[in-house]
Amino acid sequence: MSSVHPCAGCVYASSAHNIPMCNYIFIAGKRRPCPPGTGCTVKITDKKVKKRKAKERRALSVEQQKRKAERDRQYREKKKASTRKLCRYCGKEFAPTPENHHFCCEECREAQNKENRRKADRRHEEKRKAARAAAKEKCK
Repeated sequence: MSSVHPCAGCVYASSAHNIPMCNYIFIAGKRRPCPPGTGCTVKITDKKVKKRKAKERRALSVEQQKRKAERDRQYREKKKASTRKLCRYCGKEFAPTPENHHFCCEECREAQNKENRRKADRRHEEKRKAARAAAKEKCK
């Protein structure tokens, strides 16, 4: 007596770790209307149907991949547009990079650095003058 599984040959039949199972929900996209096994009413054994279903799944997955790629492209464009900044020195709009995220170009960065050095030098000079004046007052 052969022990053939009742789902053997069905287009919805598959197995996981040598345990037979029904993939009706994945292929048809809805719950099965009957119990699996001997009481099954949706068993289809036509190999052409099985191949057609596989092609439909592949076509669907290709279509899903195209949609996902389009969504990703739109997201990247939106993100790129939203990350534009204004240069802190000249006010020109630019796309920031990891190396240059506050200024549009190296010239603007250098100009800002020079201004900051001048301001810092002035502040230090004022502090030095104040310290000298305080020292002179102490000595008197």
